[in-house]
Amino acid sequence: MTLYSRVMRPWKDLATPRRVDLLIAAGLLVWGLPDVPWWWEYPGHAGSTPDVLGSLALTLAMSVPFCWRRVAPVPVLGLAAGVLAVRYGLHRDLTSAFAAVLVGAYGLGAYASPVRRCARWLGWLSLAAAVVVVVTSNGAAGKPYGGVLEGRLAGAPLALLGAAFVLGDAADARRREAAALVEAAHQAERTRIARELHDVVAHQLSAIAVQAGAARIAVGSGQAPAGVLATVERLAREALTELNHLLGALRREQAGDPARRPSPTLGELGPLLDAARAAGVPADLTIEGGPRALSPGV
Repeated sequence: MTLYSRVMRPWKDLATPRRVDLLIAAGLLVWGLPDVPWWWEYPGHAGSTPDVLGSLALTLAMSVPFCWRRVAPVPVLGLAAGVLAVRYGLHRDLTSAFAAVLVGAYGLGAYASPVRRCARWLGWLSLAAAVVVVVTSNGAAGKPYGGVLEGRLAGAPLALLGAAFVLGDAADARRREAAALVEAAHQAERTRIARELHDVVAHQLSAIAVQAGAARIAVGSGQAPAGVLATVERLAREALTELNHLLGALRREQAGDPARRPSPTLGELGPLLDAARAAGVPADLTIEGGPRALSPGV
């Protein structure tokens, strides 16, 4: 196995949501690394060892936790907001940290079900605050047009933050609606199968009751009820076959569960007969003609 295969196999085994989370975390990490004042940068931009380690810790805090943004959206957003506040206090570049806050805000609305309503209200409040900033912006003295533009752009971060909250809430609503539709379709199918099961069993048992009554009358009159009993046996076997088929459709078991495997197919008659013989039941199999492929229903 090549090195490429060894590296890519674990990645391919991951679920798609997990891959997305890892890619988001890696993207934020790569985005934030240039903000670290590395030792090798030219004078005036290189920082001391505490500065480098502190900036690196902030970059890791705003990126690595996004690997778990679906299971812990509130702490992830809190860390991103904390990094943004620290960078603002240190007068550092805020672009990558604000991007992390936006992703965390989306995750709060999309994955934090207990506080989903809070995320929705935070989104609308942020959008309302952005509108207020735009409406109340005034031109700076001597620069009326430039000041108005600068004041209106000041509402852009609030608008983006509000949009992230609202979009996350909308994504969660769509996901819940899709799950509800799937569950409704599942329940409707199970109800249909249950009705079919009732009809089949009721019909077969009614026929068996009629044939059993005929057998009782035949025994009372001294006639041989062999034909009637054979019909009863046939009807009972047909009822059991239909019952097993419909119950198999109703049961939702995992195919990989060795303790609860489905009924064997015709292709597995050999092991089934071996198990019967091992239990002391005499069983013979006679095949006439050539085997043909059958549909799963048959």
